Amino acid sequence: MARPKNLDIDRLNSLVPSFNKESDRGAAILAGSFLEHYLGLFLQSLTVDGAVAEKLFGSMGPLSTFS
Repeated sequence: MARPKNLDIDRLNSLVPSFNKESDRGAAILAGSFLEHYLGLFLQSLTVDGAVAEKLFGSMGPLSTFS
């Protein structure tokens, strides 16, 4: 099993000024996108088989997006 990836807090801190420039809706979309990206990376790092991870998290996989 791959090691889980660490969350890069510096990237989050660099996004905070972007959140402040957006409307509430825009900030929620940016935060959701950031969370979606890192949650996907974390879950992929926990999968044992890389081929299974590609099927699950690939472009049309069931876990490729929040929706």
